[in-house]
Amino acid sequence: MLISVVICTYNRASRLAETLEHFQTLTIPEGLSWELVVVNNRSSDNTDEVIADVAKRTTLPLRRSYEPLPGLGAARNRGILESKGSIVAFTDDDIFPATDWLCQLAREFTQDPQLAGIGGRVELHNSLDLPVTIRTHRERFQMVGTWNLLAGIPGCNMAFRREVIDLIGGFDADFGAGGPLISAEDIEFIFRGIRKGQKLIYSPDLLVTHDHGRRTQAQVDALMKTYLIGRGAMYAKHILRFDFQMMRMAGRETRQNLAKALSDVFHARMPRKQAHTLRLLLVGFMLAVRRYLSGAARREGRGSQSPATAG
Repeated sequence: MLISVVICTYNRASRLAETLEHFQTLTIPEGLSWELVVVNNRSSDNTDEVIADVAKRTTLPLRRSYEPLPGLGAARNRGILESKGSIVAFTDDDIFPATDWLCQLAREFTQDPQLAGIGGRVELHNSLDLPVTIRTHRERFQMVGTWNLLAGIPGCNMAFRREVIDLIGGFDADFGAGGPLISAEDIEFIFRGIRKGQKLIYSPDLLVTHDHGRRTQAQVDALMKTYLIGRGAMYAKHILRFDFQMMRMAGRETRQNLAKALSDVFHARMPRKQAHTLRLLLVGFMLAVRRYLSGAARREGRGSQSPATAG
């Protein structure tokens, strides 16, 4: 088995070296080969120099790749193109995998030939950071429908068989941080995997810690804004394709926010949070509608040079 670990990065040279060097602490199971592919997504800092320096100073199986199209969806696709593994794992440039992370990945995919993809637990790396962008569930479950989509496999700790990525069609390059549709490249990809009937598992044993550095409410609010816009765009993409599962998910979130808003009004409170949520979902929805109807949307594919048809 060859596992390719893909890390996409943008202008984080000052923190990247620590993240990459951490991979030296991982236990490598007997008989496993692995590689670490770092995708520079148009960074304007000294990211390339940092990668080259780490490669020179360590024995890591490290390779650099470059994706000129901005956005995490496009960068992840570049990592798929440039990697060689039968298993492709994705994590981020502020993530620190547990020592047994590669062992857990190898064990899961070896023991279950039907396993298409897996994601796992995300804990805080620094206790001073606010408890956001983490997954702390301790129960194992299979992703079914849209019920687990927002609380299941996280984009910073996930892995898939290469043939499954081919089946699903890669990441939609319009989605993801830095892209036209802001975020949600991970959950949009996972949703298409669910719709293809693939076995996708959340396992708490697959552990990483997230050194996200957000310690103020303003930083959290800015992040949540991107998540809501991206989710609204995801709703639009699949509702325009008459996907009833996505229609139900969007309807459920809308009804929940409206119900909370009405409750606040009944109790003489201003429903600011719910109104803000619905507005941002609508912003994302309309952003995607305009993009798709104008014909500007790129379909899912392997990076900017090899678009594939959506699943």
